[in-house]
Amino acid sequence: SSDRFIKDRKFWKEETEKLKSPKVGIIPYDKRELKTTAITRKYKLDKKIVKKIQHYCGENKISENAFFIAVFNLYVGKVSKFDEFTISLVSSNRKNFEEKNAFGPFYDGLYFYAKIQDKPLKDYLIDTNNDLFRGYKHYKFPVSKVTKLLKKKGLKGLVASKIYFSYQVMRNKDDNYKKKCKINWAPMKGTYVYDMLINVHDIENTGDLYMVINYLSSRYKKETIDKIGIGMAKIIDQVLINDKINIGSIEI
Repeated sequence: SSDRFIKDRKFWKEETEKLKSPKVGIIPYDKRELKTTAITRKYKLDKKIVKKIQHYCGENKISENAFFIAVFNLYVGKVSKFDEFTISLVSSNRKNFEEKNAFGPFYDGLYFYAKIQDKPLKDYLIDTNNDLFRGYKHYKFPVSKVTKLLKKKGLKGLVASKIYFSYQVMRNKDDNYKKKCKINWAPMKGTYVYDMLINVHDIENTGDLYMVINYLSSRYKKETIDKIGIGMAKIIDQVLINDKINIGSIEI
């Protein structure tokens, strides 16, 4: 009954009404077994590339979160041949650096509906940044209710997303903050919720970025997962070299 809830409900109703044919974003399956066993793969993005990305985002007023979400969506669009699809975003709801150092699953979820149109790369990145900002402002309307709106619009399946994407960094430039942490990623052995969970992070405050992919091994081969990291790196290179090329010209 709150004003915030009513406004957010209105926002998502209007957003879903704009959609033509809602689809669940996927990386095409290699096989279709029903087992829930999961495997984790880890990749590293060198800090030299990370600094170039930071500079690019600063110049164009794009968040790093939006940058990587846009790059991932472009990859999904290329391999799935979808021009519209839904992924789930996992966003931290911790307010400051101290809270981010606390343990526990403090996070919120948000759907992002990607619309891949043949426009210059830079324009797509900026549009993604703006769409994300609008979505985050209205995350109080539960994702379960957004799913119902998508189903009314024609979405097929039990859920509106099988891919979860998370971007989390804990960079801190304050010399007075001397705490250090070392992260040992504990692979999750199974998944009932998603086909793929992608976590891009710099939690140790080193400047390097890591991408950890936890995926359903009964549906994907290791080689398919490796191609995600390679494909995203290729898209990043193309953005940094010439962001004026059209999305249709991107190579993965």
